[in-house]
Amino acid sequence: MTMIRRRSALKVPWKQCRYIALDLETTGLGLANDASISVGLVPIIHGRVISAEAHYGLVRPERPPTPASIKIHSLRQADLQDAP
Repeated sequence: MTMIRRRSALKVPWKQCRYIALDLETTGLGLANDASISVGLVPIIHGRVISAEAHYGLVRPERPPTPASIKIHSLRQADLQDAP
């Protein structure tokens, strides 16, 4: 019965659904060994981005971002030092 519900949910047009677009940045390029340093969330309701309800935050990691990751997200240790 659970599988039937899942299949029927896939038939709902995407503009009738609610989504959250999630963006995570990490201290490096491998999630297995790296920590999150920022998170962004944007709700999408009925095909429209609800920017007034978007959230973004920084996280202070235990170790600094790698040079390779800084090239991607531009977040340096100095940018994160006051983050929770």
